Amino acid sequence: MTWHLPAGLSPGSSGYSTVAEREELLETTRGMAPAYGRWPWAKLGNVVDLRLSSVDKKSVPGERSVRLCNYSDVYGHRVIRADMDYMEATATDREIRNCRLEPGDVVITKDSETADDIGVPAIVGDSVRDLVCGYHLAILRPLRADLDGPFLHYALMTESAKRQFRTYANGITRFGLRMEDINRVRIPLPPIPEQRKIAAILSSIDDAIEKTQALVDQVRIIKGGVMQELFTRGMPGRHTRFKQTEIGRVPAEWTTAPGTDLFRLSGGYGPSAITFDDQGECLFVKVDSFNHRANRRLIVHASDRFSEANNRSIRTQAQGSLAFPKRGAAIFKNRVKLLGTKAAVDPNLMVMTPKSALIPHFLMYLLIHIELFNLIDNSGIPQLNNKHLYPKVFPVPSIEEQEEIANSIRSIDDRIAVEVEKIDGLSRLKVALMEVLLTGSPHVSPDTEAA
Repeated sequence: MTWHLPAGLSPGSSGYSTVAEREELLETTRGMAPAYGRWPWAKLGNVVDLRLSSVDKKSVPGERSVRLCNYSDVYGHRVIRADMDYMEATATDREIRNCRLEPGDVVITKDSETADDIGVPAIVGDSVRDLVCGYHLAILRPLRADLDGPFLHYALMTESAKRQFRTYANGITRFGLRMEDINRVRIPLPPIPEQRKIAAILSSIDDAIEKTQALVDQVRIIKGGVMQELFTRGMPGRHTRFKQTEIGRVPAEWTTAPGTDLFRLSGGYGPSAITFDDQGECLFVKVDSFNHRANRRLIVHASDRFSEANNRSIRTQAQGSLAFPKRGAAIFKNRVKLLGTKAAVDPNLMVMTPKSALIPHFLMYLLIHIELFNLIDNSGIPQLNNKHLYPKVFPVPSIEEQEEIANSIRSIDDRIAVEVEKIDGLSRLKVALMEVLLTGSPHVSPDTEAA
């Protein structure tokens, strides 16, 4: 028995080497008309045994000890595995019988603060004797032999399923799904051989994404160690004498100075004086840009431009300045970006312009290394201001060594950026394939070869 896929779709591929190859594949899928009528659609209530959990995080004397699969375990993982770190709790015999997780079960988030986080699925991949499903989750166990658990997992990740979950979710400040709501959600139901092949194709892409992400995580750990060494001992082999300073041990040739001597701070601005470019437009850097995984330089798209025709008063910041969030939870993302061009800046961002003693790239990496959120008082709403940064003492190597340190860290960032681009490409590929494979066009079907 062999399986046929459309030309260019390779289930065993771990990635596509160039952006052009990925975009060509995505363009191919965009031209395919979905054939919704080819497969029957079924309500979940007709094809799964739906179980809502009542097991909370408390330990009650007299109950049996269990490991608890919580909301975060489902929301943050594609597959529920035996080697994950689960919370210990207790449950009654009845709860264990009803809520014990078995391989092939699909667990979804049932309650959340936003409707978009409702119905997020994870597949149970391992048999774990004492693992039970926790509160705010629901178990979907395939009832019939013609529904495959891994296929169900991917079917619930489609935009169609997400839209249904959002529609049925009830709430204002907190959203939840009732049993009848979940049972109403409809999914396509191709023949079981096609289900299994579709799940295998998508799983191979997910495996490639996870392997690449693991590599990125390892390189980031290495980067942290390299930065610690460079900002305390300097370039390898360059220094043999060290001195103790108010910020710790540093090379004897380095100086130290407070922020007031090294940079100028300013905030983002609303209406103020503006200087437009030759096209009569000005780039605008939004705080939302800091939620993206972009690497060193902030890339501002054309849609983020202010035109002189409709906005005559935005103050601009200089090219080579650094921007970072100054209030709210965004501070904890620890992202500092270098402005690659003159730009207007969101009021929720702080701008740091280095003086002559520091070069921008060195200062950017130094700010990332010291982790700006460590400078603030976390008792209230997180907020950075001048009093946190101006008195702070910083190491000051020679300009030549600053460039060498920045280039060393940048070479690691370049490696990370390559791998992150692979992840982004694989993620786009997965979305395109889900749209194609889970709507029935083109279909994957087994052909029986002649003996």
